[in-house]
Amino acid sequence: MTTVPRLTALLVLVAACGAEQPAPNAEFKRFMAEVVAAHDFAGAVVVMRGDAVVYEGAWGLANREEGVAFTPDTPIDGGSLAKTFTAAGIWQLHAEGRLSVDAPVATYVPEFPHRQTTVRHLLSHSAGLPDLDDPTGLTNLDIVVALDSMPRFEPGSRFSYCNECYDALALVTERVIGQHWSEWLAERFFAPNGLDAAFLRPARLADWSGTRTRSYRATPDS
Repeated sequence: MTTVPRLTALLVLVAACGAEQPAPNAEFKRFMAEVVAAHDFAGAVVVMRGDAVVYEGAWGLANREEGVAFTPDTPIDGGSLAKTFTAAGIWQLHAEGRLSVDAPVATYVPEFPHRQTTVRHLLSHSAGLPDLDDPTGLTNLDIVVALDSMPRFEPGSRFSYCNECYDALALVTERVIGQHWSEWLAERFFAPNGLDAAFLRPARLADWSGTRTRSYRATPDS
């Protein structure tokens, strides 16, 4: 069995090419060296203080099958970090008066099946939406339509982490702004903040252009 790292991740605190680098923190460098030597990490770390890169490094392979090494510039799937952008966008639209977080979701997406569920319920992971077994290949509208069973609990009564809530919020955003969510991200967040390497992954991972950075998990034999 091939040994794989227990953690395969990319911690991007910031990317600032060309910034002058102060002397790296010796303790942090030693910590990273020990973690990597123990095969507990593969990925990249960029640490900044203000506008200056204090430390950056990369270790291991981003794609073991194709032998692609990690670098500080390796693109990687940010996963649920997208929820931060989704929520920020909703609150911006609320502040601009283009939607209300206390309005029913169905106000903006008539196909949404739960009439008592508000946008705020989606934001706070308190909508009680059922978990879909396999949303692979589904559009956000497909997901919303598939949420036709009764909520697992009364909306607003408790917290339960919810991916489907944020799929629905992305669709709410698209209906309010009248454009694709990826265009909204680029205009509202990526371009104004200099995130020129950020992008929205394709709905199907098979459509990913170039070499895809993969995640790996340790097995009992590794």
